[in-house]
Amino acid sequence: MSELPHRTGTTWLTDAQLVLLDEMFSVHVPFRLLREETFRPQFNVPYSHGFNDAELEAQLRALCNRGVLGSKTRDDSMTTYTLSQAGGALWSEERAPIWSRYVSTRHGRTHSGLDQFRVVGEVREVVEQFVDYAVRTPLKIREIRLHDCGLLPWRSFPSVFALFVTYAEKRKWGPTELEEYSEEHERRRGCLSDRTWWQKVGQLQKFIDV
Repeated sequence: MSELPHRTGTTWLTDAQLVLLDEMFSVHVPFRLLREETFRPQFNVPYSHGFNDAELEAQLRALCNRGVLGSKTRDDSMTTYTLSQAGGALWSEERAPIWSRYVSTRHGRTHSGLDQFRVVGEVREVVEQFVDYAVRTPLKIREIRLHDCGLLPWRSFPSVFALFVTYAEKRKWGPTELEEYSEEHERRRGCLSDRTWWQKVGQLQKFIDV
């Protein structure tokens, strides 16, 4: 395996099992996306778990039997997997997530067809910084405070700050807009250099003291 994210080494989970859990801590994931051949490009990581399909099926079944994972079958008969409450505690013991820096996002459209996304986190300044990174010129921002919010399938947060951001996304750049595109690219690079938030385990590593 390539260099893996930091772990405390305090649980019985193998590195390969932990790599699987990393991609299921916040969402439900179907088997096809967890397969060895699709894992790296799907989750944009330089490593994988190394299981063939039969081994992966056995691993998922064993983790479900031990109460680490939960599964559900959708109407289209596709089974998806995510961490259980016990699995979340086990994963947290290994990855030591800093929840005050975690942000959750969800994208959609308004009734008028404009782009909209929701950004939620425990700390207002962290949420606002993510919005500054993600959207250059918001059309509208609405803020609310949510209580007992289940940001993760297995974990509820007592109180979070949410921003609902409406914007018009620029999907195509013409040949005369190269300078504007370059400025936007540099703007985002600058935001990332001072990043205070994380969404995936790879991003969490910035805040882990090894």
